[in-house]
Amino acid sequence: YLLFLFFEYINSLKDEARALEEIFGLSSEPQEVFFALFLNYQRKIVGAAEISRGNMHHAQAPIQQVLQHALAHNASGIIIAHNHPSGIVIPSRSDTQTTNILFKGCKAVGLCLMDHAIIGGGKFFSFWALRCEKKRHPHTRFLELVKRSIHGIRPKKFEKPKDILAAVAEPEKG
Repeated sequence: YLLFLFFEYINSLKDEARALEEIFGLSSEPQEVFFALFLNYQRKIVGAAEISRGNMHHAQAPIQQVLQHALAHNASGIIIAHNHPSGIVIPSRSDTQTTNILFKGCKAVGLCLMDHAIIGGGKFFSFWALRCEKKRHPHTRFLELVKRSIHGIRPKKFEKPKDILAAVAEPEKG
């Protein structure tokens, strides 16, 4: 069933949120867990890995491990993600620092950090969406931009690959 997801393409935030939740089940984790999806240049998922587990408030994000996994999967892009068991998906200072450090590390080895997502309480935060909001609204306060970048995750769980295929075939709403 997980192998099926490795044929999925990430073309939208909806695709990203669904893939992260289906592969890793981050919403149900009682502690912070740091994961990564690896994509080829066509944005097709070519691999996934749990990078680290922490406690209720923090999980380490070993940059070297992320890059090693990406290179081992022959990926050209990376989506990193972790959960906030509290359900509050507003990024911490540490989350922002991790994103910046990994962005520079990826650039140094010719990879693209496509996004850093935070999942919790049925919500999904995307640093990529935040960056888009900043470009559209450069003078809006940071927390207002963060709130605009938080999206709901579809609560439906998929039991079989055909259920996932049916959801992928659904037209985009909204």
